[in-house]
Amino acid sequence: MWEWETKRYATPSSRANPDPILLRDIYHAFVEDRMVTPLRHDWDNLSDDRVYYAEPGEGKSLDDWSEEEKNAHKSAEDCRKACEANKDCYQWNWGGAQCAISWTFRVGNPMGRDSKGRERKTSGWMLERIQSFIKTQDCGKKVDWKMEAGLP
Repeated sequence: MWEWETKRYATPSSRANPDPILLRDIYHAFVEDRMVTPLRHDWDNLSDDRVYYAEPGEGKSLDDWSEEEKNAHKSAEDCRKACEANKDCYQWNWGGAQCAISWTFRVGNPMGRDSKGRERKTSGWMLERIQSFIKTQDCGKKVDWKMEAGLP
């Protein structure tokens, strides 16, 4: 981050009147290039908003689940389908008969194989949804900071 910020302020015009750093800038600098593939093996993208097991959690019934949700724990492909069926899902991961999906997107980190050399997690992203979200968040270059009454 320090290196990126140093480069950002390297031009004379940036030093005099720097633009504020926006989440959009951080996404394009650090995340976008790492989300170019819809699937990564031996990877944990930290999905955790909804988790599917073979049996629903306490107080839940399989009757409450869609077909995609009922099968989500069975394979990486079934987990991907459960995410795809949920319009708010941006990413998923599957491993050990457990599927997790998320309403946010994160790159995550590599995850080594288990002691027997088996893959522990497979992660995936809904890249078109992510790109669509990013496009709708663009506020242009000008930032209009609104000050609330009573604040300095």
